[in-house]
Amino acid sequence: MHLCCIALGQDAPIGNVHERSLSEIFASDRYVKIRQQMLEGKWPWECQGCKDRELLGLPSYRHFSNSKYPSYFGLLTSNPGALVPTIRSLDLRPNNICNFKCRSCGVDASNRWFSDHHLIHPEAKVLQSYQGFDKSPAFWMEFDHNVLPGLEELDVAGGEPLLSQSHYLLLEKLIAHGKQNIKLQVVTNLSQLRFMHWDAIELWKQFSQLDLTLSLDGVGTQGEYIRHGMNYDTWVKNALRVKRELPHAKRNLHFVVSIFNVADLREHYETIVRGNYVNANSITLTFLTKPAYMSVQVLTPVLKSQVEREIRVWLSEAPQMPAAVREQLVALIEFMKQTDGYTLHGREFASKTRLLDLARGEDALALFPKLESMQLEKR
Repeated sequence: MHLCCIALGQDAPIGNVHERSLSEIFASDRYVKIRQQMLEGKWPWECQGCKDRELLGLPSYRHFSNSKYPSYFGLLTSNPGALVPTIRSLDLRPNNICNFKCRSCGVDASNRWFSDHHLIHPEAKVLQSYQGFDKSPAFWMEFDHNVLPGLEELDVAGGEPLLSQSHYLLLEKLIAHGKQNIKLQVVTNLSQLRFMHWDAIELWKQFSQLDLTLSLDGVGTQGEYIRHGMNYDTWVKNALRVKRELPHAKRNLHFVVSIFNVADLREHYETIVRGNYVNANSITLTFLTKPAYMSVQVLTPVLKSQVEREIRVWLSEAPQMPAAVREQLVALIEFMKQTDGYTLHGREFASKTRLLDLARGEDALALFPKLESMQLEKR
């Protein structure tokens, strides 16, 4: 259990639901201290990700969370003693079952990463591919009796939730308890919408406040390389079905900007916008920081200059671009130039990319010729 999905200290969780209940962790001394820090306007160290994003002039997950609960936030700032801490929202990642092994991912979020993890991280042994708490009777008993009755928002991710029985059983549980008006957010790679006897869209139709975040880090064969296991044509077909059959749903697109897609970012973005899979205002760019060797900060100085020039030309030629996207692109340039990542991680990028290419039968340089100066080898 962590503060949120982007909190630092993923190797130092706030608690473990195999050892203590959700309620016990939520009332623990560490959680009490963190809440007090927030009330005093201090940044807990786990929140550095939001702090860094705000320093770039961008809205953060903190802003987003506060905006969802204006009444509670107002009460906290005016009379904090009047609001008893209660689990009102929960972000569940029941397991790491996934059919992708994205370049920016790892074994914690995808069981398919198991063999590749040991290939490029031999120093960090992982004993089994499956990780999760979805088979814990104690967790679900507490969830049903102590958490679900007062739950106002539920975020579900993975792994890939649409390939896990837990996701569908959870939706059926919500429906059985009359919680169709809950704020339901699902993060999905959109690789398939049917699983066993379930159809995700038919279940989602029953939820009035549905928020879907669709993951896509590139279009065509470049996108398929970055998110290994994806079929881009299938993604497009499923995205159009979601748009057609769930008109009430809010559809967001999450795009992780990395060394692999930043040089062709305009092409990726414009293809997505032309497809009208989501509203352009709903496209969020996350600047990859982990693994560090894949960050845009690792580009050579020449490539950084080239990317900056191309983005600035793009901005000048796209006056109708949503302000939110424009702000993110300006911040991307600033983020890219903050650190000389090439000196720190350039060799690591080349060596680990080569290892994964050999293991997966792929060829980075053939798909990303602009990265030739990154010392990638031709196959």
